[in-house]
Parts: sequence; C-alpha cells; structure tokens
Amino acid sequence: MLDGFVARKTNTQSKLGAMLDSIADIVFLLAALIKVFPKLLSVYPNWGIYIILLVAVVRGSSYLIGTIKFHRFAALHTILNKVTGVGIYCIPLLLMLSHFDVGLVIICLLAGISSIEELLCICKMDKFEADVRGIIELRH
Repeated sequence: MLDGFVARKTNTQSKLGAMLDSIADIVFLLAALIKVFPKLLSVYPNWGIYIILLVAVVRGSSYLIGTIKFHRFAALHTILNKVTGVGIYCIPLLLMLSHFDVGLVIICLLAGISSIEELLCICKMDKFEADVRGIIELRH
C-alpha cells in the first residue's frame, strides 16, 4: 500500500507499475476472500454476507464499466480504496477479537463507500487516471 507513495516520492512510477499494483491488489483481495470468506459465513450474520456481495457487485461493475470505457483494466488508487485495503488486511486480527461484528461493519461501510466512489470516478472521468485521490479531485 505504500509502494505507489514510494514510487512517486522517488520519481520511479510507471504505467506498468500502476497496472501491476492494481492486479496485486485484486489478487490480495481474492486470496483474502478465499481464506476468510468461509470463516465469515460461520460467524457473520446473513445481512453481512449480503452487504459483502453487494459491495462486490458494485466493485465489479466499476471494473467492467472502466474496462469498456477506457479499453483497459481500470482500477483506481483512491485514498478510500487504500484505507479499505488496510481494513481487509486486518480482518484476520478482527477474527481474534471479541468485537468482531463492529470491526466488520466498519470495514463493510468503508468498502461500500470506496466502491461507490470508484464507480462514480470511473463514470465521471474523461481520461483514465489510476492515481486519482478521490471523487473530490474530479471537479469537471
């Protein structure tokens, strides 16, 4: 999650690096879901599972629309996406805590808001720019 920041500060960023970063983020998310989702099914209420699926549909829609619109895989590196990534990274720690539900609700809210923000950014962009910080930055 700090790789893009370091690349920009050292002036070593590239389009390939940005694309690989997005792919790595998706692989990380899929691996986390494959390992953690079965555990979530056993301890999380049904409404929580529906929220997770809804977030996945919004996120998938954003990727699909971005791919069609820009003729390339279009994942954004927004601040909310990075915060959500940190939250997802913390899910195994939350499983060990007694307030598991509260942490997952917060992560689901973050994921939902960041997914909607990414979808809005993709729809609003005229030209793809992966390193947009958020919807506020797009003032067209």
